[in-house]
Amino acid sequence: MKKKKVLGRTVKTLLMETGAISNKAIIINLVKQLELSHDLDKSLVLRSALEIIVGITPDDIF
Repeated sequence: MKKKKVLGRTVKTLLMETGAISNKAIIINLVKQLELSHDLDKSLVLRSALEIIVGITPDDIF
């Protein structure tokens, strides 16, 4: 699936750049990619990948 490739590439990029990974970092990276994308198909894949990560990230409870 394209979503898996996007997520894999995002994780790989973050690991190379920072040496660490978190859901927050993945979300921020995907949002940045969405903001820069002018390709509708790519934007839809990025959005789907973002929805997956947001869906598995627990809410902060205070």
